[in-house]
Amino acid sequence: MKRITLWRHGEIDAAGLLVGRRSNPPLTGAGRDTMRRGWPALTAMAPVTAIACSPLQRCLASAEDFAADAGLALHVDAGFAETDFGVWDGAPLDGLPADWQAEYSNGRLLPDGGETLAGFRTRVISAFDSWVERLGDGHAVLITHGGVIAAVLAARLELSLPSARRLFVSRGGYVQLSLADGCPDYLIALANPAMG
Repeated sequence: MKRITLWRHGEIDAAGLLVGRRSNPPLTGAGRDTMRRGWPALTAMAPVTAIACSPLQRCLASAEDFAADAGLALHVDAGFAETDFGVWDGAPLDGLPADWQAEYSNGRLLPDGGETLAGFRTRVISAFDSWVERLGDGHAVLITHGGVIAAVLAARLELSLPSARRLFVSRGGYVQLSLADGCPDYLIALANPAMG
C-alpha cells in the first residue's frame, strides 16, 4: 500500500494577492515554523520513503530540508507548481474582474499568458501519476500548493473540482491518500494546523 501525503506549503506574505506559478514568495517565519513542526508528526505516522515538491521556493525550501533529514533524494517537478495565472499572477485580488473565479473555472475567461484550468489539471495529474507509478509501497510526501492538492483529490477520489476544493487544506495542512492495487483510492487523513 502507498500512503501519499499531499502537504500544502506554509504561510506566505501575499495577503490580498493572486498567487500562482509566476509568484514566488518565500515562507514567512510562521510558515517555516509550521512546516518544521509538521515534519516530525508526519514521520511518526509512518517513515517517509519518498519526497517530492513543486519547484517554487515556498515548497522547495522545506522539501530540501526534509529530504536531507530523511536521507532521501528529492524529486522536484514543475508539474507540481501552482496554476499559471499569466498577467494576473501576483495582482491584487480586488483589481481582478468581480466574477473572475467562476469565469476562469468554466473556461470563458483566460488571463493573457495564463494556462487554462483544464491544462493545469492535465499537467498536475500527469506529473502525479508518473511520480506515483515509480513509487514502491511506503509513505510518500508531496509538498505543493492548494490548487494542486484539489486537482489530485478530484482525480483520485473521482470528485468534481468544486467538491474537492471543499476538502479545505490550509497552508501547512495536509491530506493523506491510501493507494492500493485492486482497491479504490481512499482519503485517510485531513489535518490543518491550529488557526488562531
